[in-house]
This record gives sequence, structure tokens and C-alpha cells, in this order.
Amino acid sequence: MWIYSNAETNERISYKQDGSRFGASQLTLKFATNSLYKIFVKARPPQDFVTLNIGGSELKLIQVDTDFGEYAAVWNTSDKTPTKKGTRQDIQFILVGDGHKTLNKNIQVKFYPRSDSHASWGQKLDQITWHCEVDEFGAVSVTEEQTV
Repeated sequence: MWIYSNAETNERISYKQDGSRFGASQLTLKFATNSLYKIFVKARPPQDFVTLNIGGSELKLIQVDTDFGEYAAVWNTSDKTPTKKGTRQDIQFILVGDGHKTLNKNIQVKFYPRSDSHASWGQKLDQITWHCEVDEFGAVSVTEEQTV
């Protein structure tokens, strides 16, 4: 499970349902460039996580609650460029846990210039819940996705 919010304003991020227009996902998460975003990761049952990488950025994980497998990180989008009109980008969300269990998931996003209010238009995202399975090699796959 993971939750995003703008670290500077505490505003939840926006998303839009794109249907199958872009192929990778029916959901597009909207981000502003040159901004900071809070990411929260929670696992049930509790898991220990080692690293989180989003879109090529290695993030420092801070353990929030040891009993509940909760972590937080801040993602800086200063190295991202705005996505061209009418297109989307797939970025990787890579979460590595103890025992080298690895979740590698593509996320469909659109980056807007920081000054463009389109980044905050649309439905607000509270969380995305991923139900996962781990294979014998430690690869974690998402079997179900729910957005709230």
C-alpha cells in the first residue's frame, strides 16, 4: 500500500481515469515537476523494507512504525521534465524487502510544470492498495489493485 501527498502543501495528489487510452494502466497519477512528495508504504503482514526507488530516484526509507511495517520517504521531482501533451510516462516503483523480495511495478504518470494548475485538477488520491504474491525467487507480483 502506498499513499502520496505534496510534501510542501500536504495536498493529496490528483489522478485521472484514462481507460485503456495509453495501454499501461487505466489510472494516471499527476505530479508537478520541481516538487516534493511524501510516500508512505505499509505492508500487511508487517515487512521490513530496505530500499525504495521511484522513477530512477533512490529514496531514503524512514521506519514510521515497526509493529505495522510502515515506512515514509520523500520523492523530489526536480529531475523530471514535463510530459508532452496527450502522452503518459511509465515510471518504475521498486520496493526491496528483507530476503531480497522485490516488487517492481510500472506506474503511469504525467508530469506538469510546477506552475501548471493541471497537476492538481481531478480526483484526489488517498491510497493505492496492492494485493501481492511472492514467488519462490522473491519476485513480488501485484494480483489486485484498488484505489481509494
